[in-house]
Amino acid sequence: MGLSDRLSPNKASKTEPEATPKMEGEKQEKSAGYLGNIGTNLDKVYNAVLEKKSLTLNELAGIFKVSINKVEEWARILDKQGLLELYYPVVGGPMLRVKGCTVIEKPKKVNRSRKLLLFFVFSIILVAVGIFAIVKFFYK
Repeated sequence: MGLSDRLSPNKASKTEPEATPKMEGEKQEKSAGYLGNIGTNLDKVYNAVLEKKSLTLNELAGIFKVSINKVEEWARILDKQGLLELYYPVVGGPMLRVKGCTVIEKPKKVNRSRKLLLFFVFSIILVAVGIFAIVKFFYK
């Protein structure tokens, strides 16, 4: 049985999949969504944070359905190994983030068609005011 057979969800297997190595006291969660059931929970946490750039420990605890203490233990391991950064902000709960990532929301981009529509509307208003001023000036 090859790796592709274990990854395919549609194929039914007669044999049990091999157990993946895991850290002491660590539970494997199938419903986590990150990596399915391949890899340890540390791998899953690492990939989840890489995907989102930063996640609070509460969010991670909800995703993996474990206690915040367990997530903080994983976060300390990942931080100690230099893979991710465990960050304690002044306001809010602790978060695990990609090293060097600052969590600042970028302003939303206004799409091009909306900018063109606004430009067109203001241009019409400006032309109408100009015509009104000219008419009023000449027909006093």
